[in-house]
Amino acid sequence: MSRSGIAAVNRRFEDAAREGDPQQLGLEDVRLETVDLEIAGDMASEVGEARLSIASGSAVVEFAVVCEKLDGQWRLDRDIWNAGAA
Repeated sequence: MSRSGIAAVNRRFEDAAREGDPQQLGLEDVRLETVDLEIAGDMASEVGEARLSIASGSAVVEFAVVCEKLDGQWRLDRDIWNAGAA
């Protein structure tokens, strides 16, 4: 999995935020930054930060994603996040 693959995953999250009901989500902007990327065989893990902007302010959350390569395609296995350190 190349870094362009991670960029594609990041774009997918950004697109998902934009394609949802913006009034319900309240998201105006989503920025994802990869902090660490490890690939071992058919498994990959990414740790990063997401910067979320809403009308009343912004938040930073940390995330970890695990992907597994099945039938030649990278598939999401785990996706967790929590509020970033204050």
